[in-house]
Amino acid sequence: MITYKPPESNLTGIELKNYVQDDFVSKTEPNKIAEFYTGFGKTITGIKQIKKLASIKPNLKVHIVLPKQHLLNSWLQQLSAIYQDYPFLQIEYFIINSYTMNNKASHCDLLIIDEVHRALNDDSEYFSTTIEQSSFDYSLFLTATLKEEYEKFLIKELAKKNKDVVKYQVSLYWGFKNGLVPPTKIYNIPLELTLREKNAYIQAQDIHKKYSAYFAAVKVYSPYDYIGKQHESKRKWLAKELDQQEGAIFGMLLKWNKALTERKQIIQNAQSKYEATIKVLEVLNERVLVFCKTIDFADKLVKDNPRSIAYHSKLSIRKDKDGKTEKDKVLESFYNNQKPFLVSIDSLKEGFDIKSCQIALRVAFTSNDLDLVQQLGRVIRFDEENPNKAPIMANFVIASFTLGGQLIESQEEVWLQNSLKNQIYEVITLEQLIEQLK
Repeated sequence: MITYKPPESNLTGIELKNYVQDDFVSKTEPNKIAEFYTGFGKTITGIKQIKKLASIKPNLKVHIVLPKQHLLNSWLQQLSAIYQDYPFLQIEYFIINSYTMNNKASHCDLLIIDEVHRALNDDSEYFSTTIEQSSFDYSLFLTATLKEEYEKFLIKELAKKNKDVVKYQVSLYWGFKNGLVPPTKIYNIPLELTLREKNAYIQAQDIHKKYSAYFAAVKVYSPYDYIGKQHESKRKWLAKELDQQEGAIFGMLLKWNKALTERKQIIQNAQSKYEATIKVLEVLNERVLVFCKTIDFADKLVKDNPRSIAYHSKLSIRKDKDGKTEKDKVLESFYNNQKPFLVSIDSLKEGFDIKSCQIALRVAFTSNDLDLVQQLGRVIRFDEENPNKAPIMANFVIASFTLGGQLIESQEEVWLQNSLKNQIYEVITLEQLIEQLK
């Protein structure tokens, strides 16, 4: 495994991107990982790889596996003219769930898996079989962030097919250094829970800690892995270890999980986060992305702010007489500034090209640094029409607090710190943020 170092060049802007993409495509290894920062052009790189091989084999058969429908639409749009130059090219597209669950994969010359991290989680019952079910001569795996354990899983799966893989990486730091990523500010804004929310949070936290400690006594540190129907044998083992009936253990696991869920919901829907978001949006007159975790939060925000609109998985993908889905209409109203504040519940991350937006508000998050990279990627994309773009990401985080003389640690602060590793950020107040944005 090697790490690709983009070649030295005096080029700038789009010309520099094209130069590095072409250099990558020129490499002859049959199986390649392209870990390119969000906005560098992974789809364009994939298309260039197709053209490179099609110039050698005109009837090249390509399988493109994608995590979601909107990414398929993006590929279709950008590949719409390719058949003019390569009329014998054969391209098939697959959404990953149908690709793995229906087991329809046949042999291809080139396999491309976009956002490949989705297919590299050993705990994913279906998606992790993507490579196992594939048959190919060449492969290209595209991603913005590849965890070490996912990379190892990919190497292991390819080894089963007697294939080696080489990783090429164009980092976010390289993008900053070469002017392809604008200088970006990340701010953390500590907020407080209401007294009622604090009491509910402490109650949920106490229950969660109680059962976590109980299971930890037999070195079970992730009780969630024992809850599903498929984990019955694990529960029986746990019941035996703790000298309990399986039903009692199952009840404790459910209480642990309920407390975990309640704690998350209190944080994610905190009144202070809602009020802070409303205040910030009131001073802005440009496109803004708001990342939250619940439809309740999004619906409340949209109801009280007429310039906002929600984008989430429950929007219909059925096309109307004009060939547009609900999701299409939501994005259209955002792009044309009818609704400049787009509120997303985990849907607007991978594959969306929003060059003209430079402000993101994160009101809920996990410890997953991939989420941060994907969400940050929506606002750091280079905009040729606005070379002075100055992206800002603001994280609204519930701070640790003292109640009744007891210090209560905010789990959300822990999540945020974990997601911000390798990122430079500044802690400021809500008032300071608003002053910066005016």
